[in-house]
Amino acid sequence: MSKQSSEYSPQEIEKSLYTGFIDRAFPSSPSLRPRLIINNREKHQKVLLTIQSELSSCTQFDIAVAFITRDGIASLLQTLLEASQRGVRGRLLTTNYLHFNEPEALETLLDLPNLEVRILEGNLHTKGYLFHHAHKTINLVVGSANLTAQALSTNQEWNVQFTSTENGELVHQTYADFNRMWDTAVTLSPAYLMHYEKEREAARTTMQWTPLPPVPQPRYPLYEEETQQGELVPNTMQGEALQELLCLRAKGETKGLIISATGTGKTHLAAFDAKACNPKRLLYVVHRETILVKSMATFQQVFGKNERIRFGVVGGGRKETQCDFIFASISTLAREDVLSQFAPDHFDYIIVDEVHRAGAESYKKVLAYFKGAFTLGMTATPERTDGQDIYRLFDYNIAYIIRLQAAMEAKLLCQFHYYGISDFTLDGFAVDDSSDTRFLTSAARAGHIKVAIDTYSMHEKRKRGLIFCRTVIEAKELSGRLNSLGLKTLAVTGEDSETVREQAIQRLQSDQRPDMLEYLVSVDIFNEGIDIPNLNQIIMARPTQSAIIFVQQLGRGLRKAKGKRFVTVIDFVGNYDNNYLIPIALYGDTSFNKDRMRKMMVSGNLVLSGESTVSFDRIARQRIYKAIDNARLDTKALFKEQYLKLKAKLGQIPSLMDFAIAKEYDPLLFFKKYDSYPALLMGFGELARDTLTKNELSSLRFLSQELANGKRPHELLILKLLAKHGGIKLAMFQSTLEQEYHVILDEQTFGSAIRLLNNGFVKQAVRDTYGNISYALMQDGSLSATPQFLALLASESYRNACDDVIALGLFNYRAHYDNHLRQPNSLVLYEKYSRKDVCRILNWEDNEDSTMYGYKIKYNTCPIFVTYHKGEAISASTDYDDMFLSPELFSWMTRSKRTLDSGEVKKILGQHDSGLSIPLFIKKHDDEGADFYYIGQAEYLKGRERQTTIKDDEGKDLNIVNFLFRLQHPCEDDLYTYLMEQAQ
Repeated sequence: MSKQSSEYSPQEIEKSLYTGFIDRAFPSSPSLRPRLIINNREKHQKVLLTIQSELSSCTQFDIAVAFITRDGIASLLQTLLEASQRGVRGRLLTTNYLHFNEPEALETLLDLPNLEVRILEGNLHTKGYLFHHAHKTINLVVGSANLTAQALSTNQEWNVQFTSTENGELVHQTYADFNRMWDTAVTLSPAYLMHYEKEREAARTTMQWTPLPPVPQPRYPLYEEETQQGELVPNTMQGEALQELLCLRAKGETKGLIISATGTGKTHLAAFDAKACNPKRLLYVVHRETILVKSMATFQQVFGKNERIRFGVVGGGRKETQCDFIFASISTLAREDVLSQFAPDHFDYIIVDEVHRAGAESYKKVLAYFKGAFTLGMTATPERTDGQDIYRLFDYNIAYIIRLQAAMEAKLLCQFHYYGISDFTLDGFAVDDSSDTRFLTSAARAGHIKVAIDTYSMHEKRKRGLIFCRTVIEAKELSGRLNSLGLKTLAVTGEDSETVREQAIQRLQSDQRPDMLEYLVSVDIFNEGIDIPNLNQIIMARPTQSAIIFVQQLGRGLRKAKGKRFVTVIDFVGNYDNNYLIPIALYGDTSFNKDRMRKMMVSGNLVLSGESTVSFDRIARQRIYKAIDNARLDTKALFKEQYLKLKAKLGQIPSLMDFAIAKEYDPLLFFKKYDSYPALLMGFGELARDTLTKNELSSLRFLSQELANGKRPHELLILKLLAKHGGIKLAMFQSTLEQEYHVILDEQTFGSAIRLLNNGFVKQAVRDTYGNISYALMQDGSLSATPQFLALLASESYRNACDDVIALGLFNYRAHYDNHLRQPNSLVLYEKYSRKDVCRILNWEDNEDSTMYGYKIKYNTCPIFVTYHKGEAISASTDYDDMFLSPELFSWMTRSKRTLDSGEVKKILGQHDSGLSIPLFIKKHDDEGADFYYIGQAEYLKGRERQTTIKDDEGKDLNIVNFLFRLQHPCEDDLYTYLMEQAQ
């Protein structure tokens, strides 16, 4: 977390140093304490995030590092650009030691305004970062991390971060040494860079290397160019998939489906499995003729020299139907004169690549014709929008799934650096869903795209990219515009023949041809079915209409190739309605839960594997947040689409838990429009309306609306145990709660749970819709199910639905609330709660959300709810000036017409004596809905309260009291930035 300072006194820094170096139990400001900065994926820690955060908040910075790589700068590029735009000046000191530093990285630094770079001749080996902040404090990060992607994200690094005043001795010594080196260093200039490049190249050609003995490779090589060396073996994920296919066949199944992200080696996987089956005759079916020969070559590599097997092609003018292993294009194979040459049982093993196309008539014809063979279907995207059920076609036998995120985690794909930047704006008009072709292909927009390419390419010596547009006309005209600006592009469309496309790809791949290309511009023909491993750029100059298509286009660049370190992705984010799909596609969270989308936007780099990064400029980020706020993701039409999708995958009606486990849609969204899941099924015609009685549906409505969110486990566990046993000892409930859910039972919370299960807490009008049902009796140290609950459980349909919603609630508790951020009051830092949730978790007898407003004091607790950016329609008398002064300090105002002598104000002033608990909840704006982020416990700073005034709508002064709170836990950086950022 960035240690952004506000009103930090030397005394507070001194206390934090005492905590850090003398006694870790000593109370002090957490944001000022010295701490270790490391990379730890399990704990969601990256050095990168600390450096990004510091750059985002500092007023000046100085960096001294030995080694700099292009991918290291790529990780920080957007943050450096934004710091420069804020007028932040920086100095960066590095070296020519070992000629390690990459010229492209240095040249990118040279492009940055407000940054001066100097080169120290010799063996500089420092790794230090100094950041100036307001109020004359300096944060120093010093340790082992260079400016390389590995050091910033994945290497085992040790760095220490601490805060000092400008007069601190250690900072003084550090700056003395920095300035000593800086004064003797050479300023980086274009001339110096040219000299350095020549020196570096000479050193690389003359340096004598002592080669190490080869290391045995137990895995399938990462680079296709290396597969000529030695026998091929499956990688880890392919090995797991092969084992699952073996199990399928052992069960007598004749079909299997592999879902595997682009670039993860589906063709090799198929070849490995075919080799294990040892078929006499094999058929491999593809959509495009251009990949026939390459697929056949892969099989020949895997099978090695085998004189028994004759390999042949059917397609592209070739009809080698007499061969044993045939690689056929579907367009040729489906022709009657070709298909009839084979007996239905001719093949022992059939492989269908890109099987998501199998809903087409040509595929149906071929698959229906052949009998008896084991059929393997392979696709990266089995989900269809045309109603075709690919899962059913393969008897719902999903052998293995390798999604993009898992493939990245397994290092099967290339790292990427994604930049979401704002698309072109002219005279206040931004590119949006309705922009016409003339606007999209204007010289000004082409210039905007060219500038972005120049900026984010970071002086890539040989650019090879795909540019995706929304229409064929746009692709052709934009290509012409970009060519006039000096790029080498070619528009390739569905109107072009396979030969023309293949020639274009060859020109893109080549380094030698005089007519080589830098970019192919297209609409969708390159979404799938092409193989260009050395692509190093993907440029999206179109709206994101589908997360599936986004991943397909991104995946074009993720295939590994020799010498390829990462792929640059530039996404021009216009003012599009579907921008909310961008975080879904990038992070693979298809829950459609808006809070999770926002969380991915603010902290997504924590969950990305390896050195990949995602960055957005300010306008692009705001456009995505706006799209998330405005998106209608709880419509009945979307419910049905997601329901049918999972039903097709499972081959049966899915349960709530099926949705939760599949992580393909958040089932809690169903309850925004339907009382319960059975009510939804009845609405879809999937469940007869007389399956459940009115009373049973009322009970399920209670469980779904009140408990399924899993905000606490008590009620859910009571119901689970009573449904199973009928009655239990309180001690059994207590031990289960502690052992399985890590919660110590207290009398107040237990009483609150029993009250809710017996018609308490909820308002009377709502209680009636829940059937006025009591569920649990407590007597003589035992809990028992009420006769009402037992009668309900006698129905198998009710019991199944009841068990399902209880399981969902406990699943949600474990997923979101059973973690180290749970506080003693059972609230979890940075999770979201409604006012009603807070009333329940604080064990209030009744739901008082309608009278709570901004805050309410009860039972020595004062929950405070703040809408950070208030709407324009708010009355002047409630337009309170509530704001963060830093991640740790929050300025808050009471209601108007309050003075220091008001009763509720005196209770807050007495906090230090009474122990008044003040949990603080904040939401960004009303478009987020009724839920607030829990920011943590607040403590008012004595002597900083003041009575002031606020004007009402008529301009009259009203008394009000302003408090300054210190948060027990400084607000996490990403959430802090999100809340603070004002929409434009």
